Amino acid sequence: MEHSTKNLAARKCEQRDRDFGWLFRNQYVLRQDNDGYYPGWLKKPLNDGWVLNHGDAVRLNTVSDANGQKIGIILGYPILPDGTVVDGEFALNGNADDANFGDLISKQMSDIA
Repeated sequence: MEHSTKNLAARKCEQRDRDFGWLFRNQYVLRQDNDGYYPGWLKKPLNDGWVLNHGDAVRLNTVSDANGQKIGIILGYPILPDGTVVDGEFALNGNADDANFGDLISKQMSDIA
């Protein structure tokens, strides 16, 4: 099946009879449209038309504010300064509705490995 937005890697895999989804299972592409063609990958629609396309080995962890409001995702496993590995939801110490939310979470986000 020919697709107008098939990426070069997908075309090369197809030409060489290789499995794009398996070869690029640790990769991702963030697009501001839903036109990307990434065979074997998962799609996660985000806000404002953004779409995250990713291989099945890329772990997505939800980021929420102190009130439980979902505000984003982290790709991979966040590791906290104390060595704790987060698997699932990562809660920030701040309310997304606060005027100084960016300042409140800046250090928290910088400290994550």
